[in-house]
Amino acid sequence: MNITFSKWVQYYRRNNQNLKYIHWDDNYKLTTNEREIIIKSIQQFQLGENSEGKHLIKRAQEYVHQTQDQDYYEALIEFIKE
Repeated sequence: MNITFSKWVQYYRRNNQNLKYIHWDDNYKLTTNEREIIIKSIQQFQLGENSEGKHLIKRAQEYVHQTQDQDYYEALIEFIKE
Protein backbone atom coordinates (compact mmCIF):
# COMPACT_ATOMS: atom_id res chain seq x y z
CA MET A 1 0.00 0.00 0.00
CA ASN A 2 1.54 3.29 -1.13
CA ILE A 3 0.28 6.25 0.88
CA THR A 4 1.25 9.59 -0.61
CA PHE A 5 0.80 13.09 0.76
CA SER A 6 -1.84 13.56 -1.92
CA LYS A 7 -3.83 10.72 -0.36
CA TRP A 8 -3.44 12.34 3.06
CA VAL A 9 -4.85 15.58 1.65
CA GLN A 10 -7.84 13.63 0.34
CA TYR A 11 -8.25 11.84 3.67
CA TYR A 12 -8.25 15.04 5.75
CA ARG A 13 -10.61 16.84 3.38
CA ARG A 14 -13.02 13.91 3.34
CA ASN A 15 -12.77 13.57 7.11
CA ASN A 16 -13.51 17.28 7.50
CA GLN A 17 -16.91 16.68 5.92
CA ASN A 18 -17.79 14.12 8.63
CA LEU A 19 -16.62 15.71 11.87
CA LYS A 20 -18.56 15.03 15.03
CA TYR A 21 -19.97 17.95 16.95
CA ILE A 22 -17.83 18.98 19.92
CA HIS A 23 -19.81 19.79 23.04
CA TRP A 24 -17.78 22.79 24.19
CA ASP A 25 -20.08 23.31 27.16
CA ASP A 26 -19.32 19.82 28.49
CA ASN A 27 -18.07 20.25 32.07
CA TYR A 28 -15.90 17.10 32.04
CA LYS A 29 -12.57 17.58 33.81
CA LEU A 30 -9.54 15.41 33.25
CA THR A 31 -8.70 13.08 36.07
CA THR A 32 -5.35 13.43 37.81
CA ASN A 33 -4.15 10.29 36.03
CA GLU A 34 -5.26 11.63 32.62
CA ARG A 35 -3.48 14.93 33.28
CA GLU A 36 -0.29 13.14 34.30
CA ILE A 37 -0.37 11.08 31.10
CA ILE A 38 -0.62 14.06 28.73
CA ILE A 39 1.08 16.94 30.54
CA LYS A 40 4.63 16.41 29.22
CA SER A 41 3.40 16.13 25.66
CA ILE A 42 1.37 19.33 25.92
CA GLN A 43 4.23 21.21 27.60
CA GLN A 44 6.65 20.13 24.86
CA PHE A 45 4.23 21.27 22.17
CA GLN A 46 3.68 24.62 23.87
CA LEU A 47 7.42 25.30 23.96
CA GLY A 48 7.76 25.46 20.22
CA GLU A 49 4.35 25.85 18.67
CA ASN A 50 1.00 27.55 18.80
CA SER A 51 -2.48 26.43 17.80
CA GLU A 52 -2.04 27.69 14.24
CA GLY A 53 1.16 25.70 13.77
CA LYS A 54 3.14 28.75 12.57
CA HIS A 55 6.58 27.22 13.16
CA LEU A 56 5.58 23.93 11.59
CA ILE A 57 4.12 25.72 8.57
CA LYS A 58 7.28 27.78 8.12
CA ARG A 59 9.41 24.63 8.09
CA ALA A 60 6.98 22.96 5.69
CA GLN A 61 7.27 25.93 3.32
CA GLU A 62 11.06 25.58 3.40
CA TYR A 63 10.74 21.87 2.63
CA VAL A 64 8.37 22.51 -0.28
CA HIS A 65 10.72 25.16 -1.66
CA GLN A 66 13.50 22.54 -1.73
CA THR A 67 11.46 19.57 -2.95
CA GLN A 68 8.52 21.08 -4.86
CA ASP A 69 6.27 18.62 -2.96
CA GLN A 70 3.20 20.84 -2.65
CA ASP A 71 1.09 17.87 -1.49
CA TYR A 72 3.21 17.70 1.66
CA TYR A 73 2.35 21.29 2.50
CA GLU A 74 -1.35 20.84 1.75
CA ALA A 75 -1.51 17.66 3.85
CA LEU A 76 0.15 19.47 6.74
CA ILE A 77 -2.32 22.37 6.54
CA GLU A 78 -5.25 19.94 6.55
CA PHE A 79 -3.69 18.08 9.50
CA ILE A 80 -3.38 21.30 11.51
CA LYS A 81 -6.97 22.26 10.73
CA GLU A 82 -8.15 18.89 12.00
